Amino acid sequence: MKNSTIFISLIVAMLSCSLWDKNAPKELETIKIDVDKSTKTKDISTWIDTSYYEIVPLETKPNCLIGEIKKIWVRGNKILVYDEMAKGIYVFNRDGSYHGCIIAVGNGPGQYPLPLNDVVVTDSHVYIFPPVSGKIFAYDFEGKFEKTIDLNGTWGDTFFTWDEEVFNLIASWSNSKRGAFQLHVLDTKNNCVNSIWPVNEDDLKNRRGWGLDNYYSLYNKRALVLVSTVDTIFEVSANKVFVPRYYADIRKKKLPRKIACGNAYEALHYATNNDCIKGIDKIEETSRYLFLMLGDSEKDYIVTYDKKKKEIESISNFFTIHAWGDIQCSLGQSSVIENDTLISWIPANICMRWKENNFDSCNFNNKRFEDAYKKAINSIHTEEDNPVIFLIKFEK
Repeated sequence: MKNSTIFISLIVAMLSCSLWDKNAPKELETIKIDVDKSTKTKDISTWIDTSYYEIVPLETKPNCLIGEIKKIWVRGNKILVYDEMAKGIYVFNRDGSYHGCIIAVGNGPGQYPLPLNDVVVTDSHVYIFPPVSGKIFAYDFEGKFEKTIDLNGTWGDTFFTWDEEVFNLIASWSNSKRGAFQLHVLDTKNNCVNSIWPVNEDDLKNRRGWGLDNYYSLYNKRALVLVSTVDTIFEVSANKVFVPRYYADIRKKKLPRKIACGNAYEALHYATNNDCIKGIDKIEETSRYLFLMLGDSEKDYIVTYDKKKKEIESISNFFTIHAWGDIQCSLGQSSVIENDTLISWIPANICMRWKENNFDSCNFNNKRFEDAYKKAINSIHTEEDNPVIFLIKFEK
């Protein structure tokens, strides 16, 4: 296993040096992106199950005032919200009623220190990652502390797990006690660590500080992983395989290779001033589609790639759902896709604006949807209320 891991690491390391070349490596599936062909909106009515939707106002209570949603999950009959301002998790029932919270900041037993790098929610546990502790803290949905998981000298900006035994930590140009690697695979069952894709000191100095909206997507026991400043999308499967999978061939407005591989702050400044696309900022996956989010200094783009046809279905700034009306949605920082379900949240200030305008800007094509939508929005009474959660399902 050790020799195969080293072999894979060397292949990835060598490949990463050529990822900004004009032509994609032959073994990768290429996604050719030309933003000049983009449209403002794309109707996705035929992509989703228009008979299904959930529009759920989250209950507002004095001890539950959401400040800034970082992540959200739907697990069985629970909705869990990671509030970055509260530094913890709020738990709601599926109807939006408040259930409880997991906020245990401190240095005592069962408490976690700040800052937090990431939070992951499985079917039964909440895993909270404060990097200064060198541990991941595990709680159940009732807020009961259960255990800590030692990182064994590894580090990550974010992480994921399928089985709650193997934890994959994405380091994103960071160092650790085990050295500088892009990925650490922490196997708690066998008490071992595999560190993959070594990084040299120059890259650590130059590329650190270049953030993404997300670093991975999970679907069907695989993760698609992004690495900032690199145009290749990597696949990590449940059996620990780490391989290049897709090449995002950005044809127009692409940040020059020399700039992108240089100092991160200088590259971001150059991209803003020269209207360049930095690369892929976020990735989501369903059974049928890959969604790649990217942007220049003026617009954000959603690239929809059909995995079955192996071609781009659309490039647009927003999605619309004409079957329900002129309802717009995006795949930006206020949404996430899990298990073919798009989960998005509508902040209270937006709801209040629609109410004040008496929904004048909305045209509805479905009475049942209109009633459910207006009922949820009208339940918001102040801009300080908790948001409305909106769930739709993609067809498989």
